[in-house]
Amino acid sequence: MIRKPIKLALVGAALSASAVMLAPTSGAFAAAEGPATLSVSSGTATTAFNMTLPAGAACTGGGAAGYRWDTFIASSSIDVGTLVFTDGPNVPPGTFTSVLTDTFGTEVKQKFPSASPAGLISGIPQMNFNSLVGSGITSGTYKVGVFCSNLNAATPGSLDAGHYWEKLITVTDASTMTWSAGAVPPAITLAAPTSGDGTCAFAAGAITTTPADPAATYAATTVPATVSTPVTPGTAFTLTGLTNGTAYTVTVTATNSVGSTPSNGVACSPNFAARPPITGLTASQISGPGVHLTWVAPTGTAPTNYTVVFTPSVAGSPFTAPGTTLDVTGLTDGTPYSIAVTANYAAAPTTGPTATTSFTYAGAIIIQDLTVVRPAGALILTQRCGVNGALPAEPATAAGFPATAAVVASADQTGTAPTTGAAPGGPADPQFPAYPFPSPATYPTHCGVNLGTGSFITTGALAGQYYSASGFINEVTVSDNRDTGAAWTVNGTMGTFTNGSSTFSGSRLGWSPKVTNTTPTQVVTAGPVIDPSVTNDNTSGLGTARVLATATAGSATGIAELDARLKLLIPVTAATGTFTGALSLSAI
Repeated sequence: MIRKPIKLALVGAALSASAVMLAPTSGAFAAAEGPATLSVSSGTATTAFNMTLPAGAACTGGGAAGYRWDTFIASSSIDVGTLVFTDGPNVPPGTFTSVLTDTFGTEVKQKFPSASPAGLISGIPQMNFNSLVGSGITSGTYKVGVFCSNLNAATPGSLDAGHYWEKLITVTDASTMTWSAGAVPPAITLAAPTSGDGTCAFAAGAITTTPADPAATYAATTVPATVSTPVTPGTAFTLTGLTNGTAYTVTVTATNSVGSTPSNGVACSPNFAARPPITGLTASQISGPGVHLTWVAPTGTAPTNYTVVFTPSVAGSPFTAPGTTLDVTGLTDGTPYSIAVTANYAAAPTTGPTATTSFTYAGAIIIQDLTVVRPAGALILTQRCGVNGALPAEPATAAGFPATAAVVASADQTGTAPTTGAAPGGPADPQFPAYPFPSPATYPTHCGVNLGTGSFITTGALAGQYYSASGFINEVTVSDNRDTGAAWTVNGTMGTFTNGSSTFSGSRLGWSPKVTNTTPTQVVTAGPVIDPSVTNDNTSGLGTARVLATATAGSATGIAELDARLKLLIPVTAATGTFTGALSLSAI
């Protein structure tokens, strides 16, 4: 049913939004802007060195603006960005900090950044660590570098806009200030591996170290000593060539120019991979008296054969079975037997898990012959009013049909009964509760489809000539329980649309068929899309029989659910009002 429009009203919706200003939050100080470079890699208290910063290293402004730069040495545990420089750096509890001195013993502090270019750090003198002998410094790892301070900050002398540069050094003898650039690699944690056949396999995240040392090399070793191989943190690795049955301790050691750091030791005991089990072992009685054994082969490598052992023993036990079945006779009536089946392999491990079952021969076998009739079956076409399956979205067409959104399956998949009789409005189908297998099937049945009110086409090839309307059919179910395996086809034909004396052809109706559900054994294919915009009087559209779906011979038995989206063109020459017509569906 459709209705020709008189006017179209548009309803709009206004949207409003408001912005929320968020106050900035304070966070941790920034990391050092870059590395400070020392001109020598090691030395003692009197070894002179030059410190070089990255090109363009600068504080925010010249000294007149309240900015200074200072040198420092600080315990490696200190976040240099939190220090405060007034007359030298503050000393956080339990740590060591100090100003560096030049080779004449003068402290290098409170230096003015260059006025041009503004804030540039220049003139760092040659320095040494002589002033630190006897200062309380102990052996360990320290940061040395340059710090920009802001005398205008709320805390005068605190870090100027994140500007500082640092280098790690390691002091090995504080009495002589014997030192070397860098630090031993940080502590390493090694996760446990997975044992395999002569292997220990480590996952990609097995090596963790914080912070990472890009200058370090890493090597995995075993005790007892079998392998020593380079490894890379963050990358999976496997140690091979190990002896099965040996308990190993695996350690990863990081080494750089300063020293080495070993990880914790983890245990690994390589062994042959476990053979998978035999499954599905069953025993059934045969004459003899005897038993028929069957089982499912283990996954993976195929066994060479199987060993079958009976307890108590029977003549010929243990048996060798080449495949997954074995018949054994000579059993004693009424005796319970335990039966064990073991898979044998050519390569180690040469045996797998044993499957067991129990069996008792029960004497004479009795037989009952069963008879049942399979009816001929039928090909049945039914529909549920108000039910639809899911349909995909469709784009706008060049002929003027607007885009249509996807249609979800109806929440109610039961729907209501169609009416019966030659015309709509008859009594409800009394066989509806038996759908989709009514017995007997009642034909014809009717469901209504309302395509709403047409919309005037203003664009495309059909602009000014038609109204467009769209919708979808009530879902159709095909039940085929015949044993012939014959193919079937569902066709649809649209009759004339009528409104009093005004009519137009069913060829103006098109569809997009969709198979929304089938029995797994079926092969059902939706019919082609029929485009009503390809108009040539009655040569297009559903004015002639069109295929909704077909089932392939030999794969047609089962239940299939069919849907279709409808598209209709209403000639502008048609009278205003409601038009009705009959879409007939048949299965052959």
